[in-house]
Amino acid sequence: MPSWTPNREDVRFDAGLAAKAATECDEVAARLGTQASAMAAPADAARADWTGRTRTDFDAGMDRLASERSTTGAALTALAERIRAAAAAARAEQDHRVAERARWQRELEAEQAANPPCQPHRPC
Repeated sequence: MPSWTPNREDVRFDAGLAAKAATECDEVAARLGTQASAMAAPADAARADWTGRTRTDFDAGMDRLASERSTTGAALTALAERIRAAAAAARAEQDHRVAERARWQRELEAEQAANPPCQPHRPC
């Protein structure tokens, strides 16, 4: 028997759920960008003849929203990438474990072939 033992436990990772989560992060990030574009024309129209403190407050609020949308969109995109990387790492680890189990089995079979068990017609 080989002197080492492979990890016989499968990696527990729901790749389908991870893919869905990453896709949803990407979709929300894209929607944030679409919302920014959709808000630009009405905001510009509102600004046309608007002056004073409320206009200044409005502009500051729009700038803050744009910054938050950008930051949130970037964070969601980065999260989607991390989820995909984790899924790839889990798949690679599972493939490694399967390969190690197969290697262990080959080594066992080679050892058994080199040292067959005792049999009545074959003395030990």
